Amino acid sequence: MTSISGRSQRLHRLRLPTVVFAITLFFLVAACTGSSTGDQTATPQSTQDVLHLGLSVSAGQAIAGIDACRDLEGTALIVEQFTDFETAVEEFDLVLSLGAPAGAPPHAAALAEDRMAIIVPNNAGDPQPLSLAALKSILSGGAKFWSQVRDGGRLGSGQIELWSYPEGHPLREHLTAGFGVDPPEIQSQGLLVPHPEAMVAAVAAGPGRVGYIPASWLTGTVVEVPLEDRQELIFSMPLLIHSGRPFEGNAYGLVDCLQNGLGQEALLDFFSPYRDR
Repeated sequence: MTSISGRSQRLHRLRLPTVVFAITLFFLVAACTGSSTGDQTATPQSTQDVLHLGLSVSAGQAIAGIDACRDLEGTALIVEQFTDFETAVEEFDLVLSLGAPAGAPPHAAALAEDRMAIIVPNNAGDPQPLSLAALKSILSGGAKFWSQVRDGGRLGSGQIELWSYPEGHPLREHLTAGFGVDPPEIQSQGLLVPHPEAMVAAVAAGPGRVGYIPASWLTGTVVEVPLEDRQELIFSMPLLIHSGRPFEGNAYGLVDCLQNGLGQEALLDFFSPYRDR
């Protein structure tokens, strides 16, 4: 037992200088590394909360407001577009869309307002105003030629070519609900496109064509037809952000930016201020 204890002491005495040398070498290396890399080794890694935002295709111009709010502290914003037909949007933390979504989400906030615009190709001359009665006749297929519409010669020539969206599309339902025109009637009369950008391209491509889009999608290739007796409740559409959960933390910060901050300023380049009715 004694010999083992003595051997152990000798081993400890032999190892001590090795340990001291190793510790000294470690600090020398660390000092050299710190001097070569500056403060990088002392900077803690920042963490960000991820917000997954769903943006409907029809509300696509709202990306301007979203981009203006991307610098929220501590937030990594992921934006994904979804078609206007999709209703299963539970995968998103927040959803931004035009008009009231189906199912009345428990938490929603209005950011701005859009309106439905009736469009024709941008031909020479300003289009003459249409009455709501004349517009209803066009949408329902009652008027088949522009000559059957008062001042229709300033909007198109020959046969009226009505372009619409597929049955169930929220833009189509919003407009037709205001006129009491059933969607199947429009579908039997019109040619179909999936979203506003395609509508603009289709209407601009030929004379005699007419369609409808959110005004935020107006371009120089089409022109909006003024209406004599516009009814705001029929044509206006709120731009909404909604969620299945309360707006808290970074979600609240994003909503506040879109309602009151830089995001609101960017939105108003395409939309109108929201008016509570």
